[in-house]
Amino acid sequence: MGQVKLEVNGRPYLIACENGDEERIRRLGSYLDSVVRGLTAQIGDGAAAVGDSHLLVMAGLTIADELSEAYHSPEAARLLDRMAVRLESVAAKLEDG
Repeated sequence: MGQVKLEVNGRPYLIACENGDEERIRRLGSYLDSVVRGLTAQIGDGAAAVGDSHLLVMAGLTIADELSEAYHSPEAARLLDRMAVRLESVAAKLEDG
């Protein structure tokens, strides 16, 4: 089992992960840090009063909103349609098997 040390908003976090996933976790942690730092910059001096937990929840909501928009984009719908066609083709071949 691998481990990755991340820094989010200046605080260290040791995260366990599968071997080989370390770089992916680093990239995700870096993105999370950038979202948290962006929120901290928007809040300004009040960021210290908000606290880390609240900032992480706000960052999670921001990222969930981005993901939701991506899922509902026309591009995502086309991708899902193409995947459905391919899956139906594979299923038909398996049934004919």
